[in-house]
Amino acid sequence: MEFAFGLVPTSGLHEFSNLIGQAEQWGFDTAYVPDQGFHRDPFVALSHLATRLSRINLGVAVTNPYTRNPVQIARAAGASADLSDGRFILGLGAGEVGGLRDRLGAPRAPFLTVVEAAMQAIRDLLDGRTVSAETPAFTIRDVRLEFDSPHPVPMYLATTAPDGFRLAGRLADGLILADVTDPAIIEKCLQSVAEGTATNARSPQDIKVVTWITTIVTDDAATTRDHLRRVMAMTVCAFHRELREMLGIDESRMAELQDALANTTGPFSPTLFPNSLFDQVAIVGDAGHCSEQIRAIENAGSHQYAVRMPAAAAALVDYSTNLQRIAEGVMPSLR
Repeated sequence: MEFAFGLVPTSGLHEFSNLIGQAEQWGFDTAYVPDQGFHRDPFVALSHLATRLSRINLGVAVTNPYTRNPVQIARAAGASADLSDGRFILGLGAGEVGGLRDRLGAPRAPFLTVVEAAMQAIRDLLDGRTVSAETPAFTIRDVRLEFDSPHPVPMYLATTAPDGFRLAGRLADGLILADVTDPAIIEKCLQSVAEGTATNARSPQDIKVVTWITTIVTDDAATTRDHLRRVMAMTVCAFHRELREMLGIDESRMAELQDALANTTGPFSPTLFPNSLFDQVAIVGDAGHCSEQIRAIENAGSHQYAVRMPAAAAALVDYSTNLQRIAEGVMPSLR
C-alpha cells in the first residue's frame, strides 16, 4: 500500500520543506499541499519542494474551480509537472465554502456541473487544445496554453457525494475519499465509482483510490479524541447528505452539531460528539490499532492511504512526530 499525507504550509516554506524532506526519507510516497484558507500558496510551496526533493510525488489536494479559473489551474499544473519531472498530481474539489469561497465572492454554483466542466477544460488545455467554456463559476473564451506540457498530469477528484464518485469513475484518474474509516461504507462508495466507469468504457482498476483520513498515532487516544472532537465535527458537517446518511448521522444530530459550532467555543464533549461517531471519521490510537484499521481500509479497495493533518488541529498535534510514528510503527507492516 502507498502512504501519503496532506499538510497545509502553516510554517515558513523552508521549515515546511524540511519536514516534507524528512517524510521523503521516512518512506512516504506522496505529499499533498491543500489550497486551503489564506495560507501560503500551494503551487509556490510545491515549486519549492520540487526543486529540493527528488523522489516523493507532489500534489495539490485540493484546489477548486471557484476561486481559481481552470486556465490558471492548468498553467500551474503544467508548470508543476515540468518542474517536478512528472511527479505532480492535481486534486480538484469544491473548496471551503464559508472559509474561502464566500469570502472571495465566488458563486455558489452546483459543484458537479462546475467541476466536470473544469476537469474537461484542464485536460484539454494540457493536451494542447483551444478551450471555450461557460459555467456559473467561470468563463473561458478561446484559450490555448502557450506551452506544451511535457508530462501527463493525473487528475484526482475529491468528493463526498455519490454522484461525485460516479463522475470520478467516468472522468478522473483518481478519487480522494476523505474521512471515511468504515470498510463497508468505503466499498459502497466504490460501487458508485464502478458505475461511473461503466458509462465510459473504463475499468474500476483505472481509478486510483486515495483514502484521506485524520490519523494520529498515540498512546493516549482518549485525550487526543477530546482535543479533536470539534475539528472532526466540522468535517462531518461538510459531508454530503447522502454520505451522512450512510454513516447514520440524522438531521437532528447535524442541527445540534452546527448549532454548537456556531455558538460555542472550546472542546466538544463525548456526549455531543461520541467516540462511535469520531471513530467513523478518524483513526486515533497506538501503532497496532492504526495498522489494523488501515489494513481493513486497504482490503476495502484503497490504493493509497493519505494521512490528513487538519490545519485547525496544528496547535494540538505535533505533525512531524506523528508522521515519524506512522513511518516507523505503521508503514512497515503494510508494505
